[in-house]
Amino acid sequence: IDPSTLILQAKIGEGEFGVVHRALWHGTAVAAKVLKASTAIALGDFRAEIEVLRRVHHPNAVQFLGACTKSTPYILVTELMAGGSLADALRPGPGGTTGGFPPRRALEVALDTARGLAYMHARKQGAIVHRDLKPGNLMVAGSPYLPAPRLVADAGTVKLADFGLSKSLPKADKHAGFDLDSKFRLTGETGSYRYMAPEVFRHEPYNYKVDVYSFS
Repeated sequence: IDPSTLILQAKIGEGEFGVVHRALWHGTAVAAKVLKASTAIALGDFRAEIEVLRRVHHPNAVQFLGACTKSTPYILVTELMAGGSLADALRPGPGGTTGGFPPRRALEVALDTARGLAYMHARKQGAIVHRDLKPGNLMVAGSPYLPAPRLVADAGTVKLADFGLSKSLPKADKHAGFDLDSKFRLTGETGSYRYMAPEVFRHEPYNYKVDVYSFS
């Protein structure tokens, strides 16, 4: 994407390596993740996320639109998740669902997440393991004309996001474990360890089932 076609607006999120802005792209509202730095680890996550997003096409995964890669700052452009993240929704205080979700909505959230994971794990070209599944990486999509609280509580679709730590399993070895690749590391972002499978924490061989642990 030509960076001159992007108009960055308000900051809507921030991770270890990037800041996410609401942006306009040819007049359409999108999300633009701007890389903070060009370190080897940051670029590794950036390239990994692009490679996964280019291959993931599902209603319960964030849609990739393109990237600015020919000059810094590097920018990843995806569809805008108007409802924000589940982490925001579950946080106490204004805008959060302090009482939790009613049973029907909780089931919808769980089904949306499970369908996205089932697609990634069942890919014939090689299963994709998310490796950092948590409320902060589950985004709520829906009409930009509805307020975010309504999208979260009633009308929004939950989509998997942030594939910077994702990894593809070998095509013929889906059910066998694999060693941690030294080029990838789990983030130390607050909250990640809460959802981490024990075998990942212990640096033991693992497979796509670590996402199932995080999901549960």
